[in-house]
Amino acid sequence: MAKCIYVAGALNANDAITYIKNMNRMFEHALLLMEAGYSVFVPGLDILLLLKSDKPSYNKAFFNSWWWIKKADGMYIVPRSEKSRGTKREKKLAEKRGIPIFYSIEEMDENFFNEKTKVKKIRRR
Repeated sequence: MAKCIYVAGALNANDAITYIKNMNRMFEHALLLMEAGYSVFVPGLDILLLLKSDKPSYNKAFFNSWWWIKKADGMYIVPRSEKSRGTKREKKLAEKRGIPIFYSIEEMDENFFNEKTKVKKIRRR
């Protein structure tokens, strides 16, 4: 069974272009994780839901994401996102819940898969 990974990263910005660039980086890393055999939740996707909402709000999106953190097998932090206020909040919740935090796919593989399961994982691709 695939491990469920919460993809944390800088998202909010002072301008729309930076927000879109941040979201793109999160998506790029999420795709790499998916290709490595992980199932991912990307909080940047909340914006698509909020576009349909009559009352969009940052807190509504953040609260939705928090439930996914609590259910995740691990958290992956997108490079260059460690200083983000939102990422720090997400990381703090993961630590409080005992959810492992990773900064690379290699770290995740070492944590989640032993030599026997790594062979099976490679064959599924």
